[in-house]
Amino acid sequence: SLKRILDLADDLLTGDLQAVEEVFLGLYKTGLAMGYAGISRPASGLEHYFSHVWELMNLQRGKPSALHGIQVALGTLYTVEIWQKLKKYRPDPKKARSFVKNFDQIKWENMVTRVYGHRAADEIINTATKEGRNSPAQHANRLNIIVNRWDDILQIVEEELPVYEDLLSIMKKFSLPLTPHEIGMNDQDAYDALLASREVRNKYVTSSLMWDLGILYEIEFPHVPF
Repeated sequence: SLKRILDLADDLLTGDLQAVEEVFLGLYKTGLAMGYAGISRPASGLEHYFSHVWELMNLQRGKPSALHGIQVALGTLYTVEIWQKLKKYRPDPKKARSFVKNFDQIKWENMVTRVYGHRAADEIINTATKEGRNSPAQHANRLNIIVNRWDDILQIVEEELPVYEDLLSIMKKFSLPLTPHEIGMNDQDAYDALLASREVRNKYVTSSLMWDLGILYEIEFPHVPF
């Protein structure tokens, strides 16, 4: 459905009924996938979490947020950009294990508190502790799976995700925001949203994978896509 909708993007601009039908068919299939999986993952990943974090930031600031779908569009562009980089990366188990061994829990808690505010941060930190989210033992299990299945992961990404440049071109046609400033945020907000997206809840998303690889806190992000 995604590929079909991307192919019909120009027709959506003119309100073509077949193109509109494809969008709703895609939404319908997504709902079926969520029901089958028993989780929202088929419809919601890192791209949605960008929006959720921005919304929580704005609640703390007493500011209105842009529409959720508009923010998710920008989050999608960012997520595809990140995967363009990840497709060139090879997991380094030694680096990942060293990252977890030297993980600074206090620094992490301070980051969560800074982004989410004290009230939400306390709940997030308590939940993460109960889950063992930062546990070296649990990390070791996840890392083993990642290393063994990395080529499979990249193959799925190659088959399913749009090419960054193609997505950027479509978003420009629709006059969608391409920078955080266009939705009332700034570059630091975008970077913080990436770092904190792993903590929204216990769903494994792209930032969770990057944390397990030991590279979440060192990525250069975002850049202006022009």
